[in-house]
Amino acid sequence: MKIQMATDYAIRALHYIHENSDTTLSGREIAEAIDVPYPFFAKIADQLKRKNLLISTKGRKGGYSLGKPLERIGFYEVFVATEGELQISKCLMEHRNCNRANEDSCGLRGFLCDLQKSLIAEMSRKNILEIV
Repeated sequence: MKIQMATDYAIRALHYIHENSDTTLSGREIAEAIDVPYPFFAKIADQLKRKNLLISTKGRKGGYSLGKPLERIGFYEVFVATEGELQISKCLMEHRNCNRANEDSCGLRGFLCDLQKSLIAEMSRKNILEIV
């Protein structure tokens, strides 16, 4: 498993917005502050808005603000917003193609399921403010 740069940039953006919450921040300002090209930031911001982690206000005095306090945004929430639900193996996907006759008794599948649950629990344990 490799965490994508989009997740890293999303965390940086959320933290920057948190640190500057007394003012409205434009997308270009945020992108420049976290050192990411603006088009990439705009894509990340759209993903965060869809999960209500960011709020955008249009207009001349528009910009971005947090959808909820940073201490209430967990790492796994940001991960899901930028990368989707964690799936460590095709075996655990809903529409998997398993060639085993009885996948419910498969030891490997059970192990992978437990491993995935543990990863999600650990990723959910800390909020962004605790991490940064």
